[in-house]
Amino acid sequence: MHALMMSVPTWSKGKGENNSTERCQYRPLLQAIERGDVEGVKKWLNDAGHEVATLLQANPAPLNHAVFNNHEEIVCLLLEKDALGSSSLGKQPIKAVGRRFQHHPLRAAVEYGHLESVRALLRHGAAIEADLLGTACATGRVDIAELLVSAGADVDARSEAGGRTPLMLAAAAGNVAAVSFLLKNKASVNVGHDEPMGTALSIAERSGHSEVAALLEPYRLPMLVDILADIDAGGVEGGTAEGSGALKKWLSCGGEASHRFVARMEDGRVRMPLIVYAAMQGNEAAVRSLIDAQALVDATMLGEPLESPSDGHTALMRAAMGGFHTICEMLIAAGADASLRASSGQTALVLAESRAPSSPSHAHCADALRTANSQLSEQRARRSDDIDEGPTEP
Repeated sequence: MHALMMSVPTWSKGKGENNSTERCQYRPLLQAIERGDVEGVKKWLNDAGHEVATLLQANPAPLNHAVFNNHEEIVCLLLEKDALGSSSLGKQPIKAVGRRFQHHPLRAAVEYGHLESVRALLRHGAAIEADLLGTACATGRVDIAELLVSAGADVDARSEAGGRTPLMLAAAAGNVAAVSFLLKNKASVNVGHDEPMGTALSIAERSGHSEVAALLEPYRLPMLVDILADIDAGGVEGGTAEGSGALKKWLSCGGEASHRFVARMEDGRVRMPLIVYAAMQGNEAAVRSLIDAQALVDATMLGEPLESPSDGHTALMRAAMGGFHTICEMLIAAGADASLRASSGQTALVLAESRAPSSPSHAHCADALRTANSQLSEQRARRSDDIDEGPTEP
């Protein structure tokens, strides 16, 4: 009997006599769970009567112990009696003699690899913590990962410790099946490309997992120098060349359309959005690709590390400075704000007008920007009128 009780979870609601009384109250249930005695569990639950949910929610040990021993039927019996409670689904701590279980039941079931308990807990609404899918993938339990994803787990959720995605964890562990499963479920391959830890591919390469690396290789992001050369290939306005296709691959493989890179300008170093660079180069195809990929059309240049005269310049401003009127019109149609001012106080219209007297293309830009400003003023006036008039009486 002593050996049996050493493997039965305990709890600590109180001290002294109250705790001793509670131990006696729950002991038959815990012993039945230890034996896998379904009928014994049913008897205890029936004897508890209408207080059964209160008793089970007051002490997580029975449910946790059922999960620990992977007794699916018993787990289901306890859950059907609302063992978790509607206000704390999946969040009860787990305690056991000689072990340090600080997890809620679903986490424990995932970490132990107890498929049946995972299935039962999910069926009864247990909450899915952000990094549970990563835990399943790191240990190669694709069957559990499938259950979690079917229940709504985020395939790109990042762990609290280290910020790694399930794909990164699977790659680090060299679990080919888990990596294949995540790719099939549209996991983002290039999360972390601009962070010290790197992407799942770089993690696999560093860890020496060549088979995983081979699976991820088609998703490798192109080098920045190739992307910029790709944009440069469009030349002046009207150019539609897309060079080596590096920009297209960047976007299709999950590279951020609003990515900023450090560039050296005549007036200092800046962090420049790709769309601003494409507008500067007059590459309509590149600008269109970035707009279609949901790039922030009003993203600005920022001095790096010090302030720069180019601070606050948007793609629209740079297109206006270059006299690229088609790109100006494209950006305006995509929602670019023509009223924004750079740190110097200049708007895109001012920048275009200052060059318009000697350049028809800049004059075209200025015309497009005046029209955009006029429309913006009309929209603001209508909104102001609507506010002044207030709600219409029925």
